[in-house]
Parts: sequence; structure tokens; C-alpha cells
Amino acid sequence: MGVENQKDSQLWHLSEDFPELRNNMRCVKFKGAMLIDIWRVLILWTYGGLYTDIDNWPGPKFNARTTIRDEDSFFSLSDARGRPSQWLFGMTPRHPIAIFTLQEISRRLLRIKNIARPRVVSITGPKTLSRAYEKFHNLLRANASIFDDSSYYTQVQKIGLAESGEYAKGNLGDTFDEIVDYFFDEIHNTSYTNITKRSKSQLLSGVVHWTEAVKLDQPKGNTTIDPPGKAEIDQFDGISCADYLASLR
Repeated sequence: MGVENQKDSQLWHLSEDFPELRNNMRCVKFKGAMLIDIWRVLILWTYGGLYTDIDNWPGPKFNARTTIRDEDSFFSLSDARGRPSQWLFGMTPRHPIAIFTLQEISRRLLRIKNIARPRVVSITGPKTLSRAYEKFHNLLRANASIFDDSSYYTQVQKIGLAESGEYAKGNLGDTFDEIVDYFFDEIHNTSYTNITKRSKSQLLSGVVHWTEAVKLDQPKGNTTIDPPGKAEIDQFDGISCADYLASLR
């Protein structure tokens, strides 16, 4: 196999593990969150590593030397429903959980009944990662006589909900409301006392945090695509993914 062919074989849209995903993604029209959901799993499927939402920060028990063990092939916290946390998880490249997640997403995209108003949580959100995680463990249990207590079991780690907050926390917007006793703004040569972290960050960056934009009834600024207009939504309203894809043939 030549060098170029070797590179091409690494491209996700040529993968035999989820061959219909690229085609089914044509049904993702408006929800930037859906693209982010798919993107994060594809990145880990390709390269491995740890994904975290930007509004997380390490808790007292999160330690690079001990939290994620050298032998771990998959790591996550638990969400409020006991599912692997989609907002913080990691795995080795080509992990079965990543493959199962992308396969599940591909199937659920095809089953969308109205591509103008998809149910993001159920289609690309935490339910897909949870289903893939369950499938992986079910396969291990079904083949317990083969795997026994091998590394296939021990390399998968999910921190229980009771301890999750000790490893990582979210809701950065809330912490922005905490008070900073004193801050000296060198740019404007001005001192501030008892201001919020939010105000401090805005003074330093000149950027209004997106939660403030929401309060002002402005569009939330962390989307990947511009919000669609009514006419654009109406164009696809009521059309299923299967019917839409059929119309493109």
C-alpha cells in the first residue's frame, strides 16, 4: 500500500466500521450541537485522548498521574443518570466504544422523523455514548469465558456519580459570579475591589461571556453555525431523514 493510500485509509469517511455515517450526516441541517457531538467522538476514534467541555475544571482528585491509569483504554465520569459523561471522557484510538457510538449515531440519524427539529440528546447526545458503553460491556459479559478477568475488563474505568464532582466540575458560568477581593487593571491603570470573576474576565478580554448575552436576549455565541431563519427551517420541516436522502439520489 502506498503512502497516500495509507493516509486515505485513516480517513473516517472511508472507515468500514461506520460506512453510512458520512451520508447520513447530510440530515444534520441546523443543530451545531449535533456536529460537535459527532466531531468529539470522531477525534477520539482517530487519535485517542481526553475530551472535555470548555466549562469544566479539575477537582481535587483529578491527578494526571493517578486519575487516568496508564492501562486504561476508556475513562469517564458518570452523569446524573449513571451514563458515561459526554462532557468529559477519553479513550484509546479505534476503541470499540467509539465505533459503537458512531454506529449508533449513524442509525439514529437515519431514523430522524423531522430533520428541521431533531431530538439532539437522543440522536447524537449522551444516549448514544451510553448505549455504546452498555453494548461493549454486554459483549464482554457474553464472552466472559474467553476474556475472564483480563484487561478488557480492567482497562475500562467509569467514576461513579458520588465521586464525579471530586474529579471534575462544570458550570463555569456559575463560578464567574464568585467575588474577587481585589484586581488591578494594568491596561486602564484602575483598581477594583469586590468584583466578580465574570467582570474581571470581561475587563481583561473585552468579550462578554455568552451567559450575559443570553440575559440580554442576544444569540448564544458558542454555536458552530448561524441560527437558521424560519424560511430555512420550513424548507425541511416535516421531512424525515430517509425521505430527504432518497430525494438526493
